[in-house]
Amino acid sequence: MGAARPDPRPAVQIQAQCNREGIDRSFSRDDIEILSLGTGRSVYSMRPPSKGTGIAYWGTSLLEVMGSAQSQGVDFQLRYLLGEDRYARIDFTLPDKTWGLDCVAVVDQLIHLGHEAAHAHGAEVQRRFLAGPAPVYTPFPLRLA
Repeated sequence: MGAARPDPRPAVQIQAQCNREGIDRSFSRDDIEILSLGTGRSVYSMRPPSKGTGIAYWGTSLLEVMGSAQSQGVDFQLRYLLGEDRYARIDFTLPDKTWGLDCVAVVDQLIHLGHEAAHAHGAEVQRRFLAGPAPVYTPFPLRLA
């Protein structure tokens, strides 16, 4: 089974919208580097029963599926647009579905997992994103239609 390949069309449309003549200053994808910091990802899979998979079954998981799909979609698009050399995502796997940012019972463990991910990727982040001075910030002109 091969890896899923992202659909490049939305990324191309977004890039076109970021180069509006007379509004946006000119830049290329080579000017962009992104470090994405996650807050934990759920390993998600479902094995629905052969019967009784109506709204009551799917409704309880719909928001989780939508959130996971949105996060993965953005990740795929950025990897496609920028490539592995200009985009990095640091995240960790949550042990089960009960873990979340709003679950105060596991805050200490979430912090620990975040620290582990930071230590595991710290040298790479330092080398790729923090080694030199940041370019001077140039604000984009704000023009509302």
